[in-house]
Amino acid sequence: MRFVEFLIRMLSAHAETLQALSMLLGEDVLVGLLENFPDSDDIKDIFKEPSPEQIAVFENLANPPPPPHKPERRLASPRSPYQELDWSVQELHLPALLSFYIWTYPPYRRWVESKIDLGACVTSKDSPELLGIIEQAAEDARHWTRQMPIPPQMAARVDAVVKKAWLKFRADMLKTVGQRPMQPVRL
Repeated sequence: MRFVEFLIRMLSAHAETLQALSMLLGEDVLVGLLENFPDSDDIKDIFKEPSPEQIAVFENLANPPPPPHKPERRLASPRSPYQELDWSVQELHLPALLSFYIWTYPPYRRWVESKIDLGACVTSKDSPELLGIIEQAAEDARHWTRQMPIPPQMAARVDAVVKKAWLKFRADMLKTVGQRPMQPVRL
């Protein structure tokens, strides 16, 4: 799995979260909450930069692994990881305002602004650090939501919406790396 694929899945889960929140709260209310969201400086302690151990999970493709015995055939033309990321977000068909807020998602920003090359690959699919990164992405989503000034009477429903999208993300990621998706959940 490449780093860009991890980011695409993260943004897809966040998009699913935003769409569900938009349906639950109404788009105008959601946009109002997002516009009044704490600044990056106010929440920087919650979403810290990836640790050196987390960065080491992804290997830079400057030294790619040897090709498999049977070369893969790719039907699509190669794109840059940046193009893949942009294309994937466009494929979500979000309203313009929600599309903007996809790119500003703090947990995504911390990863995309890290030292990891978007084309880097996972060094070991069974590394505890990779499993920790997957768990952390889901936990970050909950922390992000809790920073929003959600009315108390809606908090449980909002939490359920977030949990659903990110449990799906977690299961998909664990399947991708060859792990059982029904392992204990830390949510």
